[in-house]
Amino acid sequence: MNKRKDKPIFIRLLNTVSAFTLIGATIYLFFAGISLIPSLVLLVAIGGLSGPVVAGGTEGVLDCFVSIIESFFEGLIGVFETIGELFGSIFG
Repeated sequence: MNKRKDKPIFIRLLNTVSAFTLIGATIYLFFAGISLIPSLVLLVAIGGLSGPVVAGGTEGVLDCFVSIIESFFEGLIGVFETIGELFGSIFG
């Protein structure tokens, strides 16, 4: 297996924004129904998550899929870290 290395801040920011956008567009599509603009936003969010993974090179299809899921969860963690730091700075 490859050694785990820290990702650049740009990639982490892209993962966070893409994960947040993916969740928001999915919730919107669930409640409002399928339409063109939210579907395009959903597509862009998926591209934002999968783009750096595919460009970075993976060894196989399964490794690529796992890396995309890992990027999504890293983005989710980034969203919660940001919210936690925001509340920490307000109440701290």
